[in-house]
Amino acid sequence: MRLLKLLLILLAIGIVSCKKKDSKDIKVTTTPHHKKVIGFHPYQNEGLHQRYDYDQLSALAYTSVALDPASGELLALNNWEKTTTIDSMLSKGGKVYITIQLRHLSEAKESLSPSALLKNKTIMTKSITNIQYLLDLRKADGVVFDLDNLDTNDSAGFTKYMISLACQLKPDQELLIILPAVQPNYLDIYSLNQYVDSFILSEKGYWDTENNTVGPVAPIRSKKNSIRSSVKNYLALGVPKEKLILSVPYYGSLWKITQKTDSTQAATFLKYLTYKNIKNAYPQKVKYDSLAKSAYIEMVVDGSQLQLWFDNPQTLAAKYDFVNQNDLGGVALSYLGHDDGYAELWNLLDEKFNQQTASK
Repeated sequence: MRLLKLLLILLAIGIVSCKKKDSKDIKVTTTPHHKKVIGFHPYQNEGLHQRYDYDQLSALAYTSVALDPASGELLALNNWEKTTTIDSMLSKGGKVYITIQLRHLSEAKESLSPSALLKNKTIMTKSITNIQYLLDLRKADGVVFDLDNLDTNDSAGFTKYMISLACQLKPDQELLIILPAVQPNYLDIYSLNQYVDSFILSEKGYWDTENNTVGPVAPIRSKKNSIRSSVKNYLALGVPKEKLILSVPYYGSLWKITQKTDSTQAATFLKYLTYKNIKNAYPQKVKYDSLAKSAYIEMVVDGSQLQLWFDNPQTLAAKYDFVNQNDLGGVALSYLGHDDGYAELWNLLDEKFNQQTASK
């Protein structure tokens, strides 16, 4: 904590030079959107990128490059150096980001924490140098940093790391952070906000797949965790609404019901399915949860009762309306290509974020 305070003091008095980010510094793109529309492109979906409607995106986040927090070294570029997806996005006047995830060479559970990176100045400096190398390699517009495996003890180190990274970026490059859906009180939002361009609220984590209770992936409202409660919490912590980006799932969760009562349904999580998988393989009647604003399908397969929760144009429209009505910064799509072969989700983006701009 003392190191963080010292760094902030040095930054404030100019011994360490770094321009703080203000809401008015948020960069606009040449696309016609009045909101940011960021598409997460998994590198595994490389062949699908030729069918993306780039006109509906303000930015594409290449997902992802792995960084080893034990050494600061890049583990795999995952085709970043030669993918044509980047060229396609840039040709449309949009921005390109690289998503960074911390992944150890070792798979031992005790090695998953980023503590080594956050407590070692040499490792931290090496990792920032490697991130800047990635950005320069493709003339990218910024970096998206995923907060996987961060815990309370890492908060001060992570804040210092993000400030150091922001200070090393070029003036026209952006720093974006993916926030956990269920808001952790230990994040120093006040300090981070001064150096971060956008905060992306993750679509993961609202419904724990290990709690043996069936439920939606990203409910707008819920008796437990929800988009509405998470947005409220982060705004109260000081995230400016124009900097907060809502991530939405282009996938669903399949559950096997093990016990059903009047109030709850005990269940076992089976797997995630992409929007394309759902459209192709599940023609059953779609039902809607009016509280969560989520779609679901009930079915019996081989004697087992199953439930499939997902988002479709109707429920995504409710989420996009929530963004517009609350003046949030935009949306992030998780993930591009998950709807391959179906144009309705692209059309919805055009309706909610493109046509509205043209009509103003």
